[in-house]
Amino acid sequence: MFEDHLAAVFETMRVLITASPAQRVCVDVQREFYQRNIDPWVNICCNAISSKSLANYYLRVAQFTECFMAVERDSFAMDH
Repeated sequence: MFEDHLAAVFETMRVLITASPAQRVCVDVQREFYQRNIDPWVNICCNAISSKSLANYYLRVAQFTECFMAVERDSFAMDH
């Protein structure tokens, strides 16, 4: 399922960002992971969830995710 895979890549991204100082990866690696594994399809996933009339709770999660991803996209663009 899309949302299960999305949760897994979000968790991987969280680990890349919040790892201990000795294990932390640089922003360039974080950006590359985001651009390859999240950005190409996160909006497709959110739109698919939003299009289901029974989504209710997940509709709000999808809307929040789209807004959060816009902030992430902008953050990586500013750091470049």
